[in-house]
Amino acid sequence: MAQAIRRLDPVNQVCVLEGSTYMANTLLRDSDCMSMAHALEVRTPLLHHPLWEYVLPLAGKLKLDTRLPKPLLLRAAGQRLPEEIYRRDKMGFTLPFQVWMQDGLKAVVERELLNPGLSVDWPLDAQRVAGIWKAFVAGNTSWSRPWALFALKQWIRKNMVE
Repeated sequence: MAQAIRRLDPVNQVCVLEGSTYMANTLLRDSDCMSMAHALEVRTPLLHHPLWEYVLPLAGKLKLDTRLPKPLLLRAAGQRLPEEIYRRDKMGFTLPFQVWMQDGLKAVVERELLNPGLSVDWPLDAQRVAGIWKAFVAGNTSWSRPWALFALKQWIRKNMVE
């Protein structure tokens, strides 16, 4: 397999690498877990095996175009997709942790972070942890800092407290 991949052009080498690692081990796994957790049936039509078998061997230069994002897909769609859709800036998908932590999760996270007690040694200074929470509430730090501490404390409680 490694020899076959070495013979591919760089674009197709990246396609194989991403398809067999990041997509399979992260993207598809996460979408499968999240969809099953919420009783959703999720389909990935662009991952249909015959489509991959057709597209993967195509020359890498057909898959990249400095003027168009995803040129093969856009050419296949023809004029059906409006230009304002495919020319817009990329938008990442993030969960609204900031909103959640200022609203529905606020009391739970605050109670956990301002409560210094655990029946095992808590490796972090309680005043500093409280300071990070207060900085978040005041808008002086990102949601990710107190969330990481909350998750760590929950993990310790679940895995180290008897």
